[in-house]
Amino acid sequence: MDDAFCVNVLNSAIRRYFTPMVGLNLDNILCEQYERKVRADNCVHFEKKSLQIPKNEYRFHYVKVKVRVHRYSDGSPNISRT
Repeated sequence: MDDAFCVNVLNSAIRRYFTPMVGLNLDNILCEQYERKVRADNCVHFEKKSLQIPKNEYRFHYVKVKVRVHRYSDGSPNISRT
């Protein structure tokens, strides 16, 4: 068998049996995740820092809501609802 044939068979198998994950953010999967509850001041305490959640068009406040704090590989935090 020559190498070109093996590469062709392998590429064919990859296209046939593996589907690409379109629209998936790997950073959100590969980061550290912590669950927190929003305090009365609309803030979440995380690593000696207080992260404030601003009001938006959907909610005036997030008091007592469980949220997920993501810490990405560069150390930056982000907050999402659980």
